[in-house]
Amino acid sequence: MKFSYLKDSEKLTDTDRAFFNRMLSEQGRDSDATSSLYQLSSFLNRYYGKKVIILLDEYDTPMQEAYADDYWEKIVPFTRSLFNSTFKNNPYMERGMMTGITTISKESIFSDLNNLKVITTTSEEYADAFGFTEQEVFQALDEFHMAGERETVKL
Repeated sequence: MKFSYLKDSEKLTDTDRAFFNRMLSEQGRDSDATSSLYQLSSFLNRYYGKKVIILLDEYDTPMQEAYADDYWEKIVPFTRSLFNSTFKNNPYMERGMMTGITTISKESIFSDLNNLKVITTTSEEYADAFGFTEQEVFQALDEFHMAGERETVKL
């Protein structure tokens, strides 16, 4: 719905609009759903003339639910197809990032994806970009009149 303004663009074809309408009306098929992010990337690329950045937060939540509720066998092929069309075979994507709490296995649903870079909370690569520096932690403690807690803080 957020991107429904794209339907009115002359850069979309009648076929594109039909796909869009199927997705908005929930009349789409599984194959429509697995290619939906690919199609949206294409639409946005044509509209803005730039490749897209795809951020997929908590990619693993639906899989955890599927495992717990016993429909794992249905979600695996769907997810594999979704990830394949969205991240592997998507010429409209500049860069993609997926976040989740489940360790990525280079098997199963990720077997089709190339160049995966797994970065965890203990990875050093982005340590200076996420979290707080020692100086920032101590400054915050000082601001909240908790300087006496410095020795209890693990950095």
